[in-house]
Amino acid sequence: MSPSTPTVTLHVQPACPSPGTNETVSLLCSARGYYPRDLQLTWQVGGKERADTQVGVHQGKDGRFSCSSNLTLSQADWDNLEKYNCIVTHPGTYSIQNSTISKCAGKSAALPFPEPPPHSLFLIPLPSLYVLKPPLEALFTRGKALLTCLVVGYELSQARLTWELDGANWTMNATVGEAKKHSNRTQTLLSHLAIPRAVWDSGSTILCRIVHPCSLFRSMEDTIQKSHAPAPSVSLLPPSPVPHSPKAEVWVTCEVSGFFPPELLIAWKRDNSSIHRSGYITLPPMAEEGNSTFSTQSFLKIPVSQWESGAVYTCMVGHESLPSMQYSS
Repeated sequence: MSPSTPTVTLHVQPACPSPGTNETVSLLCSARGYYPRDLQLTWQVGGKERADTQVGVHQGKDGRFSCSSNLTLSQADWDNLEKYNCIVTHPGTYSIQNSTISKCAGKSAALPFPEPPPHSLFLIPLPSLYVLKPPLEALFTRGKALLTCLVVGYELSQARLTWELDGANWTMNATVGEAKKHSNRTQTLLSHLAIPRAVWDSGSTILCRIVHPCSLFRSMEDTIQKSHAPAPSVSLLPPSPVPHSPKAEVWVTCEVSGFFPPELLIAWKRDNSSIHRSGYITLPPMAEEGNSTFSTQSFLKIPVSQWESGAVYTCMVGHESLPSMQYSS
């Protein structure tokens, strides 16, 4: 029988592993239809040979041989995007065949984040990406706008988050956490970017974008900027009437109205000292009838003895429309 070169195939099993699973991945390398029998099949991972694999050989009715070898990986190893090589050497035909597979198999090295082929859209669901507004407390107490980029989806461990401010790359100023796995097999990925309040107040456009080195899903992005919102009106209502019992308590009301969006920061002071949040109650903002603005109230409980002592009570209101806290005493 004349010598024949093996036909080599390399597959991953399962072909479409469920996103977020903790199962194993098996690589199957097969060489078929070769003669004579002498053949060497070896695995290399990251350029280093794996010695813990076995090869099974079978001779067909036509006298030619076939063999195959499995390499079992954890899902975590597969997700690391390492390259796996199956090297088949057949001395009888002086042939050496090197087949490579990885989670990124077939992607162009010249295009680090190419658009995915259409079929990949059916393999990995698109993630959801949100840029969250900066908390008001940090705006007014630290002079910083703390922006958060939240991504929910699958296969986020190797994904890359980038930030832009008015088109300029600000990624170096951001922090990125590790992808967190959840019981429903989804993952979340968070990144935080702190910018000066003056930059936020200027109305600059901040963009967050996610890309995957394997293009398992197309790149996605979201933007945010400070809106030109109506400022709140603040008024302070004294208690009435004042009880005469020394152990009695009164309530001072801070009314805030005409603001949008509904996020609002309210704090109280007695003279120049801050009052703990347990000392007052602030209602959730409610939509005002007939327009798109909101209103709310905050109630401060004060012992009658302190109220009659002449202490000055101040309601402080913070809103994204305000350059600083607004006071009413």
